[in-house]
Amino acid sequence: MPNLLVNNNLLELGNIDTPSITNIVGSNKRSYPNCLNIYDEWTDNWYTDQSIRCMYPELGPTVGYAVTCTFGMPERNGPRYTFMDVVDALDESLKPTILIFQQSFPSEIMNKVGLSGENMTAAMKAVGCIGALSNGPSRDIDAIRPMKFQYMISGVSAGHGDYDVLAVNAPVSVSGMDVIPGDIIHMDENGACKFPAEKIDPILVVFSARGALEDLVPIWVPVHDLGRPRLREALPKLFRTLFFLDLNNSEIFLKWELNCLVQYTLCLLYTSPSPRDRG
Repeated sequence: MPNLLVNNNLLELGNIDTPSITNIVGSNKRSYPNCLNIYDEWTDNWYTDQSIRCMYPELGPTVGYAVTCTFGMPERNGPRYTFMDVVDALDESLKPTILIFQQSFPSEIMNKVGLSGENMTAAMKAVGCIGALSNGPSRDIDAIRPMKFQYMISGVSAGHGDYDVLAVNAPVSVSGMDVIPGDIIHMDENGACKFPAEKIDPILVVFSARGALEDLVPIWVPVHDLGRPRLREALPKLFRTLFFLDLNNSEIFLKWELNCLVQYTLCLLYTSPSPRDRG
């Protein structure tokens, strides 16, 4: 049975660029005190390296549940799976989906396997898939463009030979990122990252609170440079964020926002005109 359920909060993540997601998901507390510390930036394989590129940057961020498969040279005893098994896995997953397909071909042909083209893409899109990510090339770039289907791949190649599907919904490693079925994939022209599905809501909470602060008071601007009107505008929004987001949902970044609140309140006091100035 196809799974037609779409997580609306997942769709909200499509309004955020991938670098901002990595700032929240990672462990770089020196620069991002309210990060969730899910992965270590250097030792965990949770975002892609520079070996892939975004084919359709105009589509913006693409977010979905990972369905995985591995392609390789034809097996001696015949294929264990076909591409229809991949389509079935996409159909049965939560929606929307992103196919993460690892290409395991010999090094001498790895860069000339234009694996996924117009027909495969049409089949994937028909069952709710909105993008694909692979460590190898694909083809039919112009034909796929009107489909509004994102590709993150190593490049393009015009042809390919025979191949088999070696695995479906098994762990894969693609361009420096290790993925298991059901991971959330977030990708745009900067690359891709992953995180567990249960972290969708905490990420949105952190991003909402950070946005409330950074939209008005960028954290890299010294408080004494902001000026009194700017601070007066920022403080009510900070209070709303603190009481309506943090206390109801999470304490992840409570201390950080309280610290900001204290700083800006003190700055407001110091920048208030003295009685002599009012006279």
